[in-house]
Amino acid sequence: SSMNMVADITVPAHGSVAFAAGGYHLMCMQPKLKVGGRIPFALHFKDGSVLLLMAPVYGATSAPPGA
Repeated sequence: SSMNMVADITVPAHGSVAFAAGGYHLMCMQPKLKVGGRIPFALHFKDGSVLLLMAPVYGATSAPPGA
């Protein structure tokens, strides 16, 4: 498998997109993050709205609970 950077992701109207192992995910290339911590980020939509979120930080070998 391979990873490819994408500039945007289409979310269907009234739909959802999952960020999960083997699919879309966020990667910090030079992180100053601690595994087990949380990182704030924002999703910007074409209509101009912004959704602010907090995401858990996992290491390369750690898995989310229930995975």
